[in-house]
Amino acid sequence: MGVRFNKALNVASGRCLFDIQRMANGSTVELSIFKRLVSMKLIQKHILKGTQEFELLDDEVHVRIKAPFKEKELTVPLAILNPEPVTDDSHLHFYGRVKCGPLLSLRLDKPNAEEFNAFVDAVKERALKQFNAFAGIK
Repeated sequence: MGVRFNKALNVASGRCLFDIQRMANGSTVELSIFKRLVSMKLIQKHILKGTQEFELLDDEVHVRIKAPFKEKELTVPLAILNPEPVTDDSHLHFYGRVKCGPLLSLRLDKPNAEEFNAFVDAVKERALKQFNAFAGIK
């Protein structure tokens, strides 16, 4: 018969879960650390164009686009994104490091400016961090 204690701890790089298991006689203590992905989500809705959902994970962005007559899902690795976005009239675009079309296109200030800016800043930071890790730059 064992007793389990779970404690979640937020750290700068992500979230770790400490799982401590103590046996009834107190002789055995096990400590396991699991890295949990901390995700950030941005949901943008438009009456005619549908919904765009962006979920930022440690090393990639999951995109789900739900239009009235179609649904599309894709995953973009952060290491290939240029961390400096480009804006046009109503969108902010993240291009790849190799010149091609935009890999991520977000509607400006949707759902609100505060959430939008926080998400964009997080994408910029993690894209730069992932590229530096890939290239071996500290």
